[in-house]
Amino acid sequence: MADPISLSYDDFVSTHSNQLLSSDVPQKFWPTLYRKLITETFDAGIDFRIEKIVFEDTIDVDVINGDYEQQDGNDDNVDDSHQTYRVICIKEDGIEVNGQTSDGIYLIDHMITYRTEEICNILIQSNGLIERLCNLFEMSCDADIDNNLELKQVIARRVAKELWKWNQSYSIESQEVENSLPVWYLMDEFGSRIGHSFEANCRCVPFYFIPQRIAYSLLFAKSNISFEEEVTRNYIEGSLNEEFTEHKDLLSKALMIPWIYDDLSQVDSNQTEPDIAFIRRGRVEESIVDSNAMVLPKLPENRKLKVYSQYKYINSYLTNKSFEMTDHLSDADILWLSTHFKEFRELHNEKSNVFINQFPFEHIITVKDLFAIVCRRKNSSDSVDENTLETSPEWLATTYNLQTEIVKFVAYFQKRAKRHLNNLWIIKPWNLARSLDTVITDDLNCIIRLRNTIPKVVCKYITEPVLFQRSDLNNALVKFDIRYIVLLRSISPLEVYVYKYFWLRFSNKAFSLDNFDDYEKHFTVMNYKVRPEGDLTPDNQQNNSQFKQIYCKDFIQEFNKQYEPDYDWNTIEKDIYKTLKIAFECATLRPPPHGIGDNPQSRALYGVDIMLKWKTDSQTKRRYIQPVLLEMNWAPDCQRACLYYNHFFNDIFSTLFLKDFNTKENNVILL
Repeated sequence: MADPISLSYDDFVSTHSNQLLSSDVPQKFWPTLYRKLITETFDAGIDFRIEKIVFEDTIDVDVINGDYEQQDGNDDNVDDSHQTYRVICIKEDGIEVNGQTSDGIYLIDHMITYRTEEICNILIQSNGLIERLCNLFEMSCDADIDNNLELKQVIARRVAKELWKWNQSYSIESQEVENSLPVWYLMDEFGSRIGHSFEANCRCVPFYFIPQRIAYSLLFAKSNISFEEEVTRNYIEGSLNEEFTEHKDLLSKALMIPWIYDDLSQVDSNQTEPDIAFIRRGRVEESIVDSNAMVLPKLPENRKLKVYSQYKYINSYLTNKSFEMTDHLSDADILWLSTHFKEFRELHNEKSNVFINQFPFEHIITVKDLFAIVCRRKNSSDSVDENTLETSPEWLATTYNLQTEIVKFVAYFQKRAKRHLNNLWIIKPWNLARSLDTVITDDLNCIIRLRNTIPKVVCKYITEPVLFQRSDLNNALVKFDIRYIVLLRSISPLEVYVYKYFWLRFSNKAFSLDNFDDYEKHFTVMNYKVRPEGDLTPDNQQNNSQFKQIYCKDFIQEFNKQYEPDYDWNTIEKDIYKTLKIAFECATLRPPPHGIGDNPQSRALYGVDIMLKWKTDSQTKRRYIQPVLLEMNWAPDCQRACLYYNHFFNDIFSTLFLKDFNTKENNVILL
């Protein structure tokens, strides 16, 4: 045992009470929990026992494993016995919830803690862990696995897939986004054997003990447990009490699929635009200016426009003589903030001649789930074609909100599975960038369980991307995406511009539909993952293949070499521009809070990420290149824009704020 921890009970409560209260751990258990943590007492074995059970019923193995083919029940290879385990209470007088004793809380150790992209490497590098997990999962495992790397990799993937039926997650608050991302853990054999019941008699919650920096699980009763009664917990506890969810019975069936397969393919998978309560959820809304009071700000004609900026690259690169920087917010004609602004009515009443770099309710396009809702507004009918299962618009990847549309998604996934269509998906947080906490998988169990962490959308993964040949990687064909800068100058009338220079992001490995946890094969955002030292411009790259740099003019030349005469970049870019215009039309079809709000004092800059994919015309059978809008970003990183083109912010500010500007001189194109 380690040395005792020097921590008073009062200090324990002050540093852990928020955790305990948020997990609804009864306060009568806190002193016992404190004592067991300090002394590292794991005494669940005194009151509970793991018991093996054998069922003599025929088990449809394929259904248990999530196979969507119908089984006839006559397969001679199906074992008639299915082994499993349960945990029972062996305390002779049982456990009383309302009893006087306060010792009925137990520590459960964690066998493994990981992030999704790390698990296969952890399994491969850890001696004995795969064997331990195989024993828990009742999976076969070669005794010589540690001496056969290829075999170990195969079994590691099988184990990682099975983990989604057993794991749990938690996150720790941190100022650093990367440190606050969800982590997954697996309880030890005792905790993992606790069975499921919707009427569970126990609760099992994660707990992070700060002095040791160790996470445990806490087991405690929620109802009386008799001697030899099975101990159970609810595997989907809390998931059925959320707002904006679909029918609770269907939701329950969908969430239980990792453990109990259910066919929901007959459920309608078409999406409808949610009501105003959903749009307003969890937000402090902006104040907006009455349409009758709107007046276009008057620009000063006898002096420079004063700019107050919270973004360092504007302070360094805005050199146009029509503007000057000020450190005093009260003196500014233009406010360029890096924090969200909501007081538009107050700004109008107090300073009607001041511009702000934001529009009311612009989050409708910068938050991923809302962006998908907005883009579907161009549909004249259902979003899903039941004959082909194709979705519209074709320039938006099929997208479902895992919090509110999980039943519809499961139905759609199962429809595709029954038709043997590709079912590869990418799961992304609503409101994070840089590919953080993003997973690619074709495992329905994994997708359903990922819903338990921070809010996410699930998007159809582009399996036929247009690829780019990298001569610096032995002509490997890699994925790429394109970052465009889009400027919104006005809502009524709609006035949108695109900056003619764009930025490329490349994968570092040849694309193929495998190894989806290989970041450098399937993702393109490398400047935060493997950023090289020094200058980021292409001219100073020094053949560093870790972070491919290329000017857009050179990319166009190379692209045309690879794809002409059948596919020309100018034609593709016109389609991109058309798609960008439609997206903003969709975002302004409805008034706030359903759409971006009109405000003459507002001007804005967005980063738009686009990927190209191959499509086949259903009638002509001719392949064509389809732009796909991935997301729009508020306050995008413009460092590369400034390093590549030091006139970037001069062009941007002239377009957004000067009355007489020239689109050609400013390198912008009106959409």
